[in-house]
Amino acid sequence: MEPICRLKLQTLEFPIILYPDQGETDLIYKHQKCFNVKSTSTSTSTSVSTHVPSPTAWEALGCYTDDVPAFPVLEKEYSKDGGDPALEISSCRSTCWAASLERTVLYAGVKEGNQCWCGSFVGGQTSQNETDCDLPCSGDKTQICGGKGRINVFAPITTGQPGSSITTSVSTTATTAKASSTSTSTTATATSTPGTVVSSATPDSGAIRFRPIFQVFN
Repeated sequence: MEPICRLKLQTLEFPIILYPDQGETDLIYKHQKCFNVKSTSTSTSTSVSTHVPSPTAWEALGCYTDDVPAFPVLEKEYSKDGGDPALEISSCRSTCWAASLERTVLYAGVKEGNQCWCGSFVGGQTSQNETDCDLPCSGDKTQICGGKGRINVFAPITTGQPGSSITTSVSTTATTAKASSTSTSTTATATSTPGTVVSSATPDSGAIRFRPIFQVFN
């Protein structure tokens, strides 16, 4: 059976496709209007859950060579202009994890003593000598935060750890009259509930990407 409705929501990323019951006429949804040739009523509710765990530990991936500005090891610098005068490894990890809940950011890196970098993948290669990362962190001199043209990279560990579950429900009700149009009402709600996630980010596996729950479909 061909789908007759495709719901468009700006903030969602998986397709929500509505199918007619047997005997009902085709509906064509475009934006928030529905056009039809017979009177019919359709109500659909969809609920999808995804887990967003918090890391219980971070794995040090090593010291990477990061001396080509056009091709950084991690995609984006999150520290202040001129560097963070109070940078610590833990604060950079927290910054990158907070960003990962909204974007495709998971890996954290500290560079040149005062820079925090985040990214969804790790580019480049490890330095031949780990001691090339030799600059103390500006916020904690007992920690090493990369080196000149070098970055220490970390990945979150979440395997088998409890997390939170984000549930998004979308309800759509459409009522149409013969050769007429009517509006579609759509609601989206999000709640957090306990959950369990089995996933881990490792150097070989690549980034585990957390995306919004639904995708816009044309």
